[in-house]
Amino acid sequence: MKPLQNWAPGIPRTRYKILYYIKWYLENNGVTPLLSEIREHIGDKPDSNIHRHLHRLESEGFIKVNYHIERGIEVLKK
Repeated sequence: MKPLQNWAPGIPRTRYKILYYIKWYLENNGVTPLLSEIREHIGDKPDSNIHRHLHRLESEGFIKVNYHIERGIEVLKK
């Protein structure tokens, strides 16, 4: 997978890592990762931090999150 630097310029490192991981996971598994998988990937941060980062990525238009279903992350910008 190509780096997201041109796709997501200027976003903070942790959000960049989350976004890159979501795209990588989706391309390799056909589904988006679970919250716990994202947490493990970026270093075991609290769920509240992961939710905050996902919310920011959503408000920036990169993803759409449905917290009511498992694997409810949709990538908007390809």
